[in-house]
Amino acid sequence: MIRLGLVGCGRIAREFHLPSIRGFTDAKVVALCDNNPVSLQRASSIVSSPKLFNSFDEFLESKSVDAVDICTPGFTHFDLARRCLESGLDVLVEKPVTLFPFARAQELGQLSKSYGRKNLRCQSLRFHRNVQLLFKTLENGQLGQVMKVACTYHGRNVHNEASWLHDEEKSGGIIYELAIHLIDLTALLLGAPSSVVGTHSRYRPEIGCTTEIESIIRFNDGKVESLT
Repeated sequence: MIRLGLVGCGRIAREFHLPSIRGFTDAKVVALCDNNPVSLQRASSIVSSPKLFNSFDEFLESKSVDAVDICTPGFTHFDLARRCLESGLDVLVEKPVTLFPFARAQELGQLSKSYGRKNLRCQSLRFHRNVQLLFKTLENGQLGQVMKVACTYHGRNVHNEASWLHDEEKSGGIIYELAIHLIDLTALLLGAPSSVVGTHSRYRPEIGCTTEIESIIRFNDGKVESLT
């Protein structure tokens, strides 16, 4: 039985991760960690008799888990994942893994190889039933070659989001926090992008963040994405 520890007990953890893990037969959540006592107690009601930690240092020092599921705010993901790998733990990280993907994501990849541990990102949309059906249909040749993808994401009301999301230097803004799943699927469908044809965004100074972005992106072989 794999002993799982979950770090960050907010809404994503309580409504999605913990209910899903309860269905596993070969893994069990045995420890929860969050510096917010209210979130920690709410999550503990979903799990059977977990060890509770309000300090990440104490969580690591306890040696009570084999793998860690990181569900904290995005700007903390890299440092937490790095420390878990260095402690000999397998890691699942909620998106985004880091706001500096070409440097720090590669660093995590090298660390996972060095320590012989798994380092996985939670891009869960690609595993949804309808998305899997789409890729199966494409593999069977029933739709031909994909040349254009149009994505429109109507996110939650950003006014109601956590305060750190409004700090785009921390969160990366709505691209990293809300539209990242669509970008992931587009990359799977079209490959690596070659250039950004144009982009337009709307910044709302009264809440201090960008609320709308429209982009047209060109891929190899003349493929195009329209992202809103």
